[in-house]
Formats: sequence, C-alpha cells, structure tokens
Amino acid sequence: MLYERISGKITNLTENFDGWVGSFGWAGRHEIVFSAEAHGESPIYNIFPEICHERCHPIKLTDGFNDDIAAGEKIVVDTPTSISETVLFNRMSLRAPTAIFILEPASCVIGGEKLKAMLLGVSKEELPDAH
Repeated sequence: MLYERISGKITNLTENFDGWVGSFGWAGRHEIVFSAEAHGESPIYNIFPEICHERCHPIKLTDGFNDDIAAGEKIVVDTPTSISETVLFNRMSLRAPTAIFILEPASCVIGGEKLKAMLLGVSKEELPDAH
C-alpha cells in the first residue's frame, strides 16, 4: 500500500501480486524494492508507482531467501528506462551463515513501453539479468 501523506490517498500497488511483502525500501524517488516469500524463497522485486499507479505486477530482480533491504540511489533516465540502482540485502541459507549481498547496477536497459507492459501484467517476460 502506498500512502500519500499530503492528499491522504491510499493506493494498493500490488493487488495483483500473490505474496506477502517482507522488507522494502525506496530506490531514489521513483522505485520501490521489496522481498516477498514465494515457494520457500524470498526473491527481491521492484515496482515503479509513477508508471503503474495500481494493481501492478512487480518485476523479479533476483531469487534466494533475502531480507533487510537497503536500496541505493537511482539514476533517472527518461527513455529508455534504466534499471540500474544498487541494492544491499541480507541473504540467509541453511548451508551458510547470513551474509550481506549487493545487487550491483545491471546493464539491463529496457524501453519505457516494455517496462510498463511488465508492470501491468501484459508481458510475463523476465528481465535478462534476473537469476
């Protein structure tokens, strides 16, 4: 849910998303990055409230059991849209102790229309770097 303090407007950005949001953070002013449990893992997703105003389909950035997200600043590019912010997070595993990971800036650049189609659920394509 996104609450705009000035207007009092409440928007359910992830109504179409079947998952429980764990930790989250803002990447700059335009993107929300969050973890959500799914099939025994807690992948990291992102969503752009300015592009998809409600009922969005978040885009998965990485798999794993992740938590405690801290998102970095985003460089805003009008066209094409660049998904290039740095995200710090904890990754937990039965095989290793909890460690701090960095999701480094990706070289993934997609057009604004493709990004909007992914957020609206029209395109089910995953990002090329999502793993």
